[in-house]
Amino acid sequence: MLKLLKFSKKMWWAIAVILLLLVGQAYMQIQLPYETGKILTILQDQTIGNAQRISDIWRTGLIML
Repeated sequence: MLKLLKFSKKMWWAIAVILLLLVGQAYMQIQLPYETGKILTILQDQTIGNAQRISDIWRTGLIML
């Protein structure tokens, strides 16, 4: 069992990066409909100006990234 856990440091970094990517992907699958809905709401809101609308869309888009 211990021989299986004796990876090199590079291998542990690769495993950690892959796990983080998988967790990030799962988070985005949950979060994407919510953030897309926020962008659509911002686009349809006629009470705010264009500058504020663009700012809100950029902020929401960067959160999605």
